[in-house]
Amino acid sequence: GEIVASSIDELEAELEYYEGISLPREITDLYEAFGAYGLAIGVHDDGIQIDVAMSFDPDILEDSAFSEIYQTKASANRILDWIPEDALGFYSGQDLAAYWRAIYNLLMEVPDADEMLEDAADELGIRLDEELLDWMSGEFAVTLVRSRNDFDSPVSGFAVFEVGDEDEARDLIDDIFNVLEDYGDIETDEDTIGGVDMTVVIDPWEEEIIFGYGFEDRHLILGIFEDALEQAVGDAGSIARNDYFKAVQKRLPSKTSGYLFVNLEEIMNVALDAMSDWEREDYEEYVEPLVDPIKAIGLAAEPMDMGKGIAHTTLFIYIP
Repeated sequence: GEIVASSIDELEAELEYYEGISLPREITDLYEAFGAYGLAIGVHDDGIQIDVAMSFDPDILEDSAFSEIYQTKASANRILDWIPEDALGFYSGQDLAAYWRAIYNLLMEVPDADEMLEDAADELGIRLDEELLDWMSGEFAVTLVRSRNDFDSPVSGFAVFEVGDEDEARDLIDDIFNVLEDYGDIETDEDTIGGVDMTVVIDPWEEEIIFGYGFEDRHLILGIFEDALEQAVGDAGSIARNDYFKAVQKRLPSKTSGYLFVNLEEIMNVALDAMSDWEREDYEEYVEPLVDPIKAIGLAAEPMDMGKGIAHTTLFIYIP
């Protein structure tokens, strides 16, 4: 039946009674940690800014499984140099190792979780422990770009991760691909793309690269299709020079943990190119008047102030 609860205590009790589920302490602590919320909307001559702030109890968060995440410092945002100037959008952040450790700690709350992870490690040959991603402590970005290949998808993408220990990272990624080769029907090869040595997965029917990875300047690059890999390691400028990103960035917090950015104008241009004539007519009549004024959207959060107990996030919709 439907479970309805007006408090975390009621939800815990009803889940335990009806479903036999006990919420992990970390989840209930999160609910108790956050208090008041505030929302402010501002209209500028170049768009709409929405700010959300919330108060929290630092003592509770510092003792939670997610404490490393909440205490993340401001990003240097060097990863922006790896994102092409004409990217359709991206999400950036840092210290994925802290996220993995938080997930691992939550998993350890599950009965027999350690035995299940050991069995999985024996089966896959990959060590699944708290230190699995310790090498992934730097910045990262997941980027969407326009596709330049003959496949059906009009977009492709790549991810870049700053690595602390390239040898450790290479060993893990190689192990993962060895498992995929053993258990799946994939064919890998070695290639050089943009001057970078890559391990690539070949489509056996099209004989085209559909995925690949490599390392350059202490960064791991993962990409879908050859053209995305070329854009990741090529000289396509930096998103920091994109006019729309610069317009959005100036309205976001100066110190951030990363960005979410969407170049809506370019995404809609890609969508238009893929539309049939009748789809284009419907779009121009019903949708274009609503979305055409919006050129880009950006979102960023300041590092959480553990001293004052304040979290602050800003969304900006660029409408020049």
